[in-house]
Amino acid sequence: MAGLFAWLAQEEPARDRSVKRVIAGEKLFASPALCLLFIGMSLLFGLRDFTGSSMGSLGSLFMQNACGFDLRQTGTALSAIFLASVVSNPLFGHLSDRGRIRWNCA
Repeated sequence: MAGLFAWLAQEEPARDRSVKRVIAGEKLFASPALCLLFIGMSLLFGLRDFTGSSMGSLGSLFMQNACGFDLRQTGTALSAIFLASVVSNPLFGHLSDRGRIRWNCA
């Protein structure tokens, strides 16, 4: 597809950049508290993503050690969890998108 794009795309002429724009220096955050809030939320969201990506390996270890599952039972249970998410994520996403204005107003 990249080759097709390169073959069919039309090149635009370069713009004249003789006019210089002056950009005033501005702080990214209005206060140090907002900066700390941003850093804290970034850390929390990063931990959430780390936890979500470890579900496959740590869930397998948990089921084998805590529940006494063998490899076949563990694989079946994890497959059921992931197959359920294939159905539930788009379904609940669609349902939440459909009512987002109502939820925001509430």
